[in-house]
Amino acid sequence: MDFNQIDFKKFLKAALKVRFQGISPYDFEDFLSKLFRDNAYTISPTKYAGDYGADLILEKDGLVTVVQVKRYHQDHKVGVQDVNQVIGAAKYYKADQIMIVTTSALTEPAMELCRKANVYVWDWDILKGAIYRTYDLDDEWLFDISTDNPEASDDYFEFYVLEVSPDQYVEDSPVPRTKVVMEMHNKSGRNVNVFLDLPILLRHNNKQYNSVDWAQNYFKSGIIYNGAEVEVACYYLEENLSEIQKGDQVLIPVSAPALSLLKTYTTPLSPEDTRCFLVTYAFDKYSPMYFDAVRFRDRILSKYRVGRWWIRFYYNWSPVFINTFGHLPLFRFFLKKIIKLIMSVRLKRY
Repeated sequence: MDFNQIDFKKFLKAALKVRFQGISPYDFEDFLSKLFRDNAYTISPTKYAGDYGADLILEKDGLVTVVQVKRYHQDHKVGVQDVNQVIGAAKYYKADQIMIVTTSALTEPAMELCRKANVYVWDWDILKGAIYRTYDLDDEWLFDISTDNPEASDDYFEFYVLEVSPDQYVEDSPVPRTKVVMEMHNKSGRNVNVFLDLPILLRHNNKQYNSVDWAQNYFKSGIIYNGAEVEVACYYLEENLSEIQKGDQVLIPVSAPALSLLKTYTTPLSPEDTRCFLVTYAFDKYSPMYFDAVRFRDRILSKYRVGRWWIRFYYNWSPVFINTFGHLPLFRFFLKKIIKLIMSVRLKRY
């Protein structure tokens, strides 16, 4: 990774929050090379191969140090086998010192072996402290959201609300919840490792509510391939979201260290001027069909001149149709059939 081509502080802020899990192991080695270089070390990388158990070879004040890098998840601890690898590397390279750097921690047997073999250990806390000291950072800076700039536009991701379903009962929850399903679209032009924090609900009256949990079997972190779409879903207490009002919004904190991205995206629960009159009349504003129709309008019809003409026709004449035929007993029934047919054709085509 070329750190001269990115906003380095922004990269660090995104990466530190997820212990560098959002970048590749190779990019993490590049970062550590920069960290040690900025502390006056000379670096000899080993071509990402982990040659003979060493990922980096450092030299300073005439001393050679072999370093093994373990970009592990915080629940995955470095074990004895990992320590033995770097001890073997030290013998091969005739190093003066041995070091392990990890984004996690070590098992107790691994720590005991490090003490006996004089292996320097940088676990997550020590590594983070070294980063803070080198680049003059602290926790206050890391968790300061004022620089996240949620209003700034970019071409990386888009969110759309697909469904809002109240009266949901989840195991181990005695109170009803409202499920919100969103679609996240990767427009960044590359495959990206993404981490999401639980979305926040900002109501029309400026009251803020945190979601209580993720819904199972939906995306919350991982790789999103270029151009792909994933569904994201969370729960709110139903007492906080029992009906949608104009101005209600969902805020989704997104971290993508490889893009130097740490941003809170905003999407309306009910987009401005989305009165899908016939759809709302036939179904209701909570139905998946309603949100599917809104998405069809915004993402497909609005792109074409003919589509925009149909949108204007729809909004101009929907009230007329409802006022003229709404009193007929079978009007809603046949309207549902027609809308379902249109949506099914749309799904097959697009």
